Amino acid sequence: MTQENLNHEMYEINNSNVLSKDEQIGGMGLQPQLSFSGMKMNRYFSDGGKNPFEFDIYGNPIKWISEEVNVTDDVGKIIFTQSDVSRPDFWTSLAIKVVASKYFWGDQGKGERENSIKKLVGRVSRYFGRQSLEQKYFDETGANILRDELATICLNQLAVFNSPVWFNAGIQEYDKTAGGVSAYKWDKETDEIVNCKKTEDRPQCSACFIQSIEDNMESILAVQVAEANLFKAGSGTGTNRSPLRSSRELLTGGGKASGPLSFMKGYDAYAGIIKSGGKTRRAAKMEILNIDHPDIVEFIEVKQKEEKKAWALIEQGYGGGMNGEAYGTVCFQNSNLSVRASDDFMKAVVEGKEWKTKYVKTGEDCETYDARELIDKISESTHICGDPGMQFDTQINKWHTCKNSGRINASNPCSEYMFIDDSACNLASINLMKFLTDDGKFDADKFKNVVKTFVIAMDLIIDGASYPADKITRNSHDFRALGLGYANLGALLMGLGLPYDSDAGRAVAAAITSILCGEAYKTSANIAGHLGPFKYFEKNREEYYKKLREVSTKNEWVPWIKFFLKGVAIQSEIATKVSENVMDLQKKYALLLKGNKDCNMKTQTIMEFLFFNPYITIPTAKKIINASFPTAKNHIEILEELGIIKKVNIVDSKSQFYLAEELLDTIMQRV
Repeated sequence: MTQENLNHEMYEINNSNVLSKDEQIGGMGLQPQLSFSGMKMNRYFSDGGKNPFEFDIYGNPIKWISEEVNVTDDVGKIIFTQSDVSRPDFWTSLAIKVVASKYFWGDQGKGERENSIKKLVGRVSRYFGRQSLEQKYFDETGANILRDELATICLNQLAVFNSPVWFNAGIQEYDKTAGGVSAYKWDKETDEIVNCKKTEDRPQCSACFIQSIEDNMESILAVQVAEANLFKAGSGTGTNRSPLRSSRELLTGGGKASGPLSFMKGYDAYAGIIKSGGKTRRAAKMEILNIDHPDIVEFIEVKQKEEKKAWALIEQGYGGGMNGEAYGTVCFQNSNLSVRASDDFMKAVVEGKEWKTKYVKTGEDCETYDARELIDKISESTHICGDPGMQFDTQINKWHTCKNSGRINASNPCSEYMFIDDSACNLASINLMKFLTDDGKFDADKFKNVVKTFVIAMDLIIDGASYPADKITRNSHDFRALGLGYANLGALLMGLGLPYDSDAGRAVAAAITSILCGEAYKTSANIAGHLGPFKYFEKNREEYYKKLREVSTKNEWVPWIKFFLKGVAIQSEIATKVSENVMDLQKKYALLLKGNKDCNMKTQTIMEFLFFNPYITIPTAKKIINASFPTAKNHIEILEELGIIKKVNIVDSKSQFYLAEELLDTIMQRV
């Protein structure tokens, strides 16, 4: 990575078409918008003259080595072996074991199995290159740059997509009938959901799904089919089963309902049969039941009872390993369980009051419990076997940014994705240890560029993939959910010499999260300038900005995080974007436009970028304005007075820095 590359933006925006002020003001406060004609990719990690599989991000040659890979189970038995597997020498043996056994495509017996990291990363990065052309994000040059950037990032272990991408993306290059394609896709020509052919280059790529269920056999079985297809393609799913009538209620014909737990056992059994992606890892699923469901006590206790059965079998000599006979015999070993609790229930616990369950069909009172006894049962079961967890329904929906499109009832298996029913999310994770420099600093610039590149790639997945149900396909396109996070926070803090449970550790985590959030939002806004916002943005605009405002006022680390210890500086991006009061900035920006006669169209363009990126260096802002508008005066003073830009002093540091300096440098070159 050259110094020249360090100064490059990942892409530039053609901002020649600016909406009028009247078009920009409306809805809840001011929402500045630009009309963009396209995006352009620039290289940051890769070099156009060098093969990304031959040189690392610093331009050094990559040494490739080959070895035999053997994977054993929990009792030491070899369950996978493959010879002559090629990897870069900086990949560990553990890493290649995981990748070769789970993500390489093909049958070894037929001589078609992948045997190199180069082949795996190559087919995935080429898939994204094709999709960027197909979906018209970039021209051919830009598509090739995106391909190389992703190959370089993934090969050098800076970040990784979720498992279904590695299972399924690009395998049609080997065999048109390779599979990995689900049932439905979005058709860009008709804006309709249509059947997807198994030979199409539309892999299932999302790891996380949330499915709805209705109290009828057709829906119950349809969810089972969708779950099976999800597990087959390497994905996980969660459903709130509370709409199913309880075992205390009657069927239409007069018989007694079996209740949701009976169906959960069936779902769990199929999850155990269908390995994730056809590989050795288990399927992932989440079962949820509301705290007021009549079968809630049975739900709370069911997994600890199964755990105790396994203990009894182990005592009788049956294998007690994760894949042993004991646990393979009992139920709910493929499911996470969560109780969905309201604020009313938690208040009843605090106040020592009673809690009533409600019949599903009528909503009438069913049975009465001591709320504290219920929370004790949850605690006891969780202590024994780790389940059930708790999801706090009132709080989750309080922070819902799209509540006008439906409430949040459930989550994916790991609960990091919470959104409306019948939706999907593709995930990715950034390896924080790759951004810790030799002199003990965090390379925020490199981190931002990974964020940008991955947000673009993950957005391409949404319409470039297939899905197991038509409702999920529709919602995926209409809401465009994606989830980018990071891994190795604990290792990073250890490398910085900071305790995990400390204010300093939390400050670092908050700073890094703020960088990720701000860069993801900025990239998303740039993509929206190219494609338009997601379909239901206008419907949820008020709630969306309301939540941003509430986040800014409740952030524990506002208005910015300061950290300087042992020569370690998390610098260049300490100010947390979400801590700014968005609505105040909107009002101040509107006031600026209204009160400043010098705000012509060109100035307005600059102001819009300042709005999206409120932290800039004073020298940079002056340089941009002076270069672009030699006759304009006092713009910096106006911005400072209105609070649009602010100075940030770092502890023990004389330097001042602000967000988005590179973006504004790019703007200066464009306007």
